[in-house]
Amino acid sequence: MALGQVARVFKAKDLNLVRGNQFLEYAKAGNGTNPLDAFWQEVGQ
Repeated sequence: MALGQVARVFKAKDLNLVRGNQFLEYAKAGNGTNPLDAFWQEVGQ
């Protein structure tokens, strides 16, 4: 459930599913890079 919520945040910000799907793939299988790092930089955290 929590993974889906994070993916929805990406969808709302980007207005598409690319980064949300990348996050789900990273969280479930560990493949690729974690898009949360770039997201936090974008929002100034």
